[in-house]
Amino acid sequence: MNIIRIKTLKVYAFGFYVHPFDVCQKLGPKYSSFPTYELNNQHEFYQDLLREDINMTVRLVVSCKSCNGIKIKNVRDSFEKSLRA
Repeated sequence: MNIIRIKTLKVYAFGFYVHPFDVCQKLGPKYSSFPTYELNNQHEFYQDLLREDINMTVRLVVSCKSCNGIKIKNVRDSFEKSLRA
């Protein structure tokens, strides 16, 4: 992820955590017949998670060695822009 033209941030983990109630409420009618282990392999399920208005937390893990002089606000702004794309 490029933060500014001369800085690159090394991201080594990315994850998002969704609120189970929201998933059940918004996607339950479509996916309630699928066993959990099958949902892990359903690409469409992940697309629906991102498309729906579901409460979620996004976690970004970076290498601290690559953060010298980078402000967290710049990281957050760049990350937000990349998610919108």
